[in-house]
Parts: sequence; C-alpha cells; structure tokens
Amino acid sequence: MGSDRELEERFVNKIQQNAIQLQNLIEDLLALSEIESGRQELKTQSILLDKVFKELVQSFQENLENKSIVLQINAEPDLAVKAEPAALKQILSNLIDNAIKYSEDSKKILLNAKTENDQVSLRVKDEGPGIPAEDLPHIFERFYRVDKARSRELGGTGLGLAIVKHLVQTQKGEVGVISELGKGAEFYFTLPKA
Repeated sequence: MGSDRELEERFVNKIQQNAIQLQNLIEDLLALSEIESGRQELKTQSILLDKVFKELVQSFQENLENKSIVLQINAEPDLAVKAEPAALKQILSNLIDNAIKYSEDSKKILLNAKTENDQVSLRVKDEGPGIPAEDLPHIFERFYRVDKARSRELGGTGLGLAIVKHLVQTQKGEVGVISELGKGAEFYFTLPKA
C-alpha cells in the first residue's frame, strides 16, 4: 500500500515540475515576443549599479549558499548606467543564474563593471565547464542549448540568452561571450553610461 502512495507522490511531483517548466517557457516566449515586436517600449533612466548589485546578491543568496559559490563584485564606485531598471535586472539575473547553474560547488563567479569611453562594460565570469568553440556563434539563439540533457535537468527554457541579447540591443548596447572549453565562460554586455 505504501509503495502506491510513494508512486503517486512521484507522479504528482513530476507533473508539478513539468507545469512549472511549461509556465517558465510561456513567460519567456511572451517576454521575447514582446521585446522583438518593439511593442515593449523601454524607458531608460540613470541607475546606480551598487544598488542593483546588492539586490541581486540578496535574491541569489540561497542558490549561492546551496552550492557554496562566492559571487565577487568588482565595480567602480558610484557607477551608473542609462537603462530600464527591470530590463537591467533581468539581464543580470539571467547571466548570474546561468553562471550558478553551470558552476560546480565551491567555485567563484565574478561580476565586473567598469567604464569604457561613454559605455559601461558589465561582465559575468564563471568557472564552469565552458562552451565549445563551435557553439559560441549560436549561444544567443532561441532554444539553443550546448548540453541539451543538462539544460533540461537544470530547468532552463533555452530562451534566457536570447532575451539577454534583445534587451541589451534594445538599450543601445552590445553583448557577447568569451569561453574556452574547460575554462569557464565570460558573458559581457555594454550599456550607455549615465
């Protein structure tokens, strides 16, 4: 009798996981469609990065602690960008979330921000498995996954980096990645300096 209940609980948990994953996929598709259509008008303003970084550290604290990962932030003091607040948080959240997901326990993630001419360069670097050279040109495409089995296991929709790319470009920035297999990945983007 007890094994039937355990089996039922496993099925219910699996259904719940799939429903959450489907909801995340729908939300990401809607967000990407909205950005690409140009209907979503981003109202940029001056944003102090220190405040955004503190909020991000708080929101990812549990995930970081669960994997004993250190998020190290190196930023010029009082650095500000011209961006839409929610879009900036989503860009950084997607990049940090990926860095946590693909990093092994007890590793470090670096978040760097510095001025480059009239732009601010932001970089999220992890010590994960890296990305093979043949995958780099496709990494910001919709549904593109380097390791399909692992991505699904980690709950990704395959749209996070496409959203990052479009949000950055919509705010007059550039986005890219530098990676070598076995040596981690460094995602970077620029936004206008405020």
